[in-house]
Amino acid sequence: MRAFFSGDLCIKSTITNEFISKDLKDKIEECEIVYTNLEGPCLRERDILPIKKAGPAISQNKDNVRILKKIGFNLFGLANNHIMDYGKKGLEDTLSVLKDCGASYIGAGLSEEEAYSVYRYVKDCRVSVIAVAEKQFGCINDSTCGFAWMNDSRVEEIIRSEKKISDYVIVTCHCGAELFDKPLPEVRFLYKNFIDFGADAVIGHHPHICQGIEEYKGRPIFYSLGNFAFEDFGDYPLDVAYIGAVVVIDIDSAKKMTYEILPVAYNSEGITLCDEEKFIRWITGKSIELKEQQKYLNEINNYCIKIYDNVYEDYILKGCGLYFHSFKSSLSTLVKLMLKRRDKDYLLQWHNFAVETNRWIIERALSLKHN
Repeated sequence: MRAFFSGDLCIKSTITNEFISKDLKDKIEECEIVYTNLEGPCLRERDILPIKKAGPAISQNKDNVRILKKIGFNLFGLANNHIMDYGKKGLEDTLSVLKDCGASYIGAGLSEEEAYSVYRYVKDCRVSVIAVAEKQFGCINDSTCGFAWMNDSRVEEIIRSEKKISDYVIVTCHCGAELFDKPLPEVRFLYKNFIDFGADAVIGHHPHICQGIEEYKGRPIFYSLGNFAFEDFGDYPLDVAYIGAVVVIDIDSAKKMTYEILPVAYNSEGITLCDEEKFIRWITGKSIELKEQQKYLNEINNYCIKIYDNVYEDYILKGCGLYFHSFKSSLSTLVKLMLKRRDKDYLLQWHNFAVETNRWIIERALSLKHN
């Protein structure tokens, strides 16, 4: 049995069968499970309004799922911070599109039971796949529909129960610091917990950049596969936002698991396998750096302080309704500003502290800056 796992996918334009290159398509055709993270809803109607949130609201072409299914993709992860960008209606449209073309999905739903449901492959071996995400706008724990939360107590229960009936349990998780090439220590701790619960592999996405591989108790953790295909991602270098990785997991007749990492490149013409030695060395290098504990921690600490100074300090002020970047204003002026707080201020404040990655960065930066 072979399983193909890719990272974040969001395509607004209409794709064709040639969107996936032949060499990559050959790899897909060898696999019984073919997974990607569907980042953003597939809307049937274009006049649906986005939810109130901090950050952009995105969606993608509803017809693309049918093409991807035809190519071989049969499992779509919905546990991510954009799947609920257009609310319950957007999720309903997405589920309808997936069901119409016969594709399976995990990680989100119109009930908690559906959101925390498990994909099970049962043929020559038994494999369970679970999808969860860090807490962002759209988490089902805050509503009657949405995506599965990685820190819900049910996740441990699900992993443990699936391990009792499956040969292999694979957890996919949408979490981490965006555009930073290393996982935070808290992410490493969380993913190792998944292994302790019984997972045989953990596959991460969300950072939009690869973050290295680590083996824990003989089981692989892929901290981030980066983007699989993310259209209009912005003005970033090709080797950051437009080159990612896929992992092919192979379970042989003796039920032994091995894996292969394949770099992929995305451009306006589609996705192809990437054989750039530079990129392959880069992925390997990130994995080695995770073992160099002091160097790793120094880079993490420097990153957290830098992003706090450049981003989060302003975010916190804005979340409190303070738009003058100085406390030289009179007390009465500050009070007036706070009394005039707008909805988006509260949304940004929630985003600063409810999202685990944001909170971890802020906590680490403040503890380092103030001993």
